[in-house]
Amino acid sequence: MVEEYFKECTNKYHEMQKALKRYVNAKDDFYHLTSINIDDMPKGNQKPKGLDDLLGNIEELNNEYLKRKEEYEEEKQKCKKGIDRLDNPIYRAIIEYSYINFETNKMIAESLKEYHNKDYSTGYIKLLKSKAIAKFKKIITKYNLI
Repeated sequence: MVEEYFKECTNKYHEMQKALKRYVNAKDDFYHLTSINIDDMPKGNQKPKGLDDLLGNIEELNNEYLKRKEEYEEEKQKCKKGIDRLDNPIYRAIIEYSYINFETNKMIAESLKEYHNKDYSTGYIKLLKSKAIAKFKKIITKYNLI
């Protein structure tokens, strides 16, 4: 049930990451361009691929990434509205770190230490996460969030 609540947010996150990867790869390819191969030359009535084409492709990929990032940020804000209904700040943090930031239990323990100045073991985080999920399921049901 909790995974279903965050499904769209997770999908938008992965779409954003894929778009970012395509953009970064295109930029890397451009920066590492040192010569033009015979295979890159135009064939028949094709126009040669010029620098403008390569830069245009990079710009398109950047725009696609920015669009996906904006979509993810919007979806993330929707998901946070549900998380904000949890009355326990530690539960809110654990749910957010798990399902919005995609952090592991170890990362969550480190984040909580940084923000709450208290050491948490990964085992204790796992226990708190199960309690937070149980509370969040009740909120999803009570407020009909799915």
